[in-house]
Amino acid sequence: MANYWNTRIALFGSNAFSPLTVANLRDRDERELALGFFRILPETDGIGRCNIFVDPSVLEGYGYENENMARVAWYTLHAALEIESSQQKGMVFLVYLRDTSVWHFDRPLVKLFADSIQGALPVRVSAIHIFHAPYLFEVLFEVVSMLLGERLTKRMKMYSGEDAQIHDELTDYGILPSRLPKELGGDLALDQDQWLRDARARAFDV
Repeated sequence: MANYWNTRIALFGSNAFSPLTVANLRDRDERELALGFFRILPETDGIGRCNIFVDPSVLEGYGYENENMARVAWYTLHAALEIESSQQKGMVFLVYLRDTSVWHFDRPLVKLFADSIQGALPVRVSAIHIFHAPYLFEVLFEVVSMLLGERLTKRMKMYSGEDAQIHDELTDYGILPSRLPKELGGDLALDQDQWLRDARARAFDV
C-alpha cells in the first residue's frame, strides 16, 4: 500500500488525493488518453476477465512524455478495476505490435508500466498476449523479460500468422473473435472518444 501511494503521489502530485477519474484528468493527460494507447474492451472475455488492448503504433510521431503516459495507464487500469470481475478474475493485456518496429521500443516507458503493474497498482495480470511482434523483437525479449520480471514473463504468449489461426488459439483462453478489436480480425470497432465521453458521464453521475 505504501508503494502504491508513493507512486501515485510521484505521478499526480497534489491531484493524487482526488479520485482517478476522467473528470479529474489534466488537459494534457486527456489528450494522450484519447490517443487510445490503452483501451478497455467493452466486454470481458469468456472467463470474466477485463481485456485491455495496447497499441503502441498510435504514438508514432507524437511527442509524449513518459510520466504522462504512465498516468494514462493508471487512469485506464483504475477504470478497469471498477469492473468487479477484473478484481476477481484478473486482467488480460492484448498487445498489438503489427505496425511497430524495434526502434519504437521505449525502455523507460516500459519500466514505468512494469513498476506500476508489479509493485504499485493492485492489478492481477492473468495473461499478456503479444501479436505480430516486429522483426528482431527477440533481441529485445531479454530486456522486456528483465523489466517485467519472471512472474509476468511466464504469462506472456506470442502470436503471429493469419487471424483465423490466432483466433483458434485465443479461443482456448476464452477470447472469441466477437470480443476482439478489428485490428486483430475481430468484430469490435473501438471508439476511444466515445469511451471517454461515457467515462466522463459516469464520473459526474457518482
